[in-house]
Amino acid sequence: MNNELQEKIDDLQDLGSTNKTLIYKERQSNDELHEARKVLIQGLPELFGNRTNIGLKRMGELDPKTFHDTCKSRFPPDEAEIQATTLCSSW
Repeated sequence: MNNELQEKIDDLQDLGSTNKTLIYKERQSNDELHEARKVLIQGLPELFGNRTNIGLKRMGELDPKTFHDTCKSRFPPDEAEIQATTLCSSW
């Protein structure tokens, strides 16, 4: 029984060191991504010039105006707002 306990303790220590290594690698990768992002942001004005507008949108973000416009054409005016909000929130 003591041998099994010692094996489990050794396994736990091995897992702990593996976990520390993975955390270190994750932080290192995260730092590299942040540095690449900074370089990209600094390089964009040189690439496009001062008069270029770049719109950013979050991935997966929906445009509620599209839902409102569509619902206005399909439902009565008093119900269109409610339907648009319901549909947009369910997506």
